[in-house]
Amino acid sequence: MNETRAAGAFEATRICAQCGLVIVSARTACPRCGASLADAPPRAVDRASVVERVPDGGVRRRLMWIAAVVVLSIFGWSRSLLLTSEPIDADQRDAVMRAIAVLEHAGFSPEVVMLRHFANYRATDNWWNVYLGHQDAYAATNFPLGSDCAPQP
Repeated sequence: MNETRAAGAFEATRICAQCGLVIVSARTACPRCGASLADAPPRAVDRASVVERVPDGGVRRRLMWIAAVVVLSIFGWSRSLLLTSEPIDADQRDAVMRAIAVLEHAGFSPEVVMLRHFANYRATDNWWNVYLGHQDAYAATNFPLGSDCAPQP
């Protein structure tokens, strides 16, 4: 047994009688509750068989909260762009649909699906464009679809 202990395979452990914490050290008091470990006899435990206790989803829960806050913030920001600008009228919508039909006829089917079902066409500037000015304006209709339509310098 001395050979395995020297190799570090076994360590002396104690279990706190008050809170049940397993202590793998030569402490004389429990680090959690402060109870004396004088009454707890040391036990030899195989280090490989000891499973480290991970908090019940603490890190995972925190990451899920951060992800949810980020997604909701982006969603709220994108909706604010739509709510602070006016939609196009019926005549403008007809002109946009005719232009989309030309694109469909030219073979741009995946793009046409995105333009018909996911793009929002606006007639006025949103708060972001008003803040930046027209020189650096950002097209709100392109928000989730890509940034390659940004104005060229």
